[in-house]
Amino acid sequence: MAEKAEKIKKEKPTKINELKKADDNNIETIDKNSDNDFDDFEDELEDDEDKENKILKSSDTLEQKTGQVIVTKKKIPLEKKGLDIKDFGKQDTQKKGLSGFNMSDYNTPEEEIEVTEIIITAIPPERPDKQTFIRAHPTMSAVVDVVVYEAENKRKYLVHKNAIPYVSAHMKKMQLYPVISLKGNIWLFPVTLPKPGKKMNDWSVSREKIIFQARKQWIQCVPKSEGAGYDAVVALKKHREPEWPELTMPEYLEIAFDGYIIQDKDHPVVKALRGE
Repeated sequence: MAEKAEKIKKEKPTKINELKKADDNNIETIDKNSDNDFDDFEDELEDDEDKENKILKSSDTLEQKTGQVIVTKKKIPLEKKGLDIKDFGKQDTQKKGLSGFNMSDYNTPEEEIEVTEIIITAIPPERPDKQTFIRAHPTMSAVVDVVVYEAENKRKYLVHKNAIPYVSAHMKKMQLYPVISLKGNIWLFPVTLPKPGKKMNDWSVSREKIIFQARKQWIQCVPKSEGAGYDAVVALKKHREPEWPELTMPEYLEIAFDGYIIQDKDHPVVKALRGE
């Protein structure tokens, strides 16, 4: 066999060069006009039980090594073989979503949203927390008599004039301002007023200033780290103007103090404050 290989090598001196000059796609090229000695020799090698060739396989190439002769075969793309890849099924490179799912159905512009009527059932007569941005109603407020009941976590009770003689020692006069958050929640922001002949304290003065600022812009009411009073922290972004519910001031009070009105001496809070 070695002699025959040598013979073929001499007869076909350009064979190796021809193989090395295969086209850019490394497709095997064989001179069809040459004799079949090389093919015959290749068949003999395959039948020989002491095969001298070693077959090296990879995902892309197959190299057959026989002495100094190397034949390189590479996978040929379907397009090069005249085949249409579409004949073998659609190649979907994107993940399939839910059938009929349309993202725009779940991202309706805010101006197109029709909101049903909202019925307000609770209004805390308290200052909102320091992280909530608020606006104050531009005109509304009410001055009322209130008892701050310590035993119920400083719950405020509205005092009817008929009950004043029984709770006057525990009563405070407050001015309540409707305020609203960016989410539409409502509070009655309280400012304690001084007794006749007395001066308003620093906390109350600061709260009045907060209300004045909140009538013009969105702010947070943040207690000072030192001293008495609050700081007004202005929102960095310009937000829309508040949309106030169609309520009168008496209606605000009615909702805020529903179930918390002292009308006479028989009220449980009156009895508790008098030790009855």
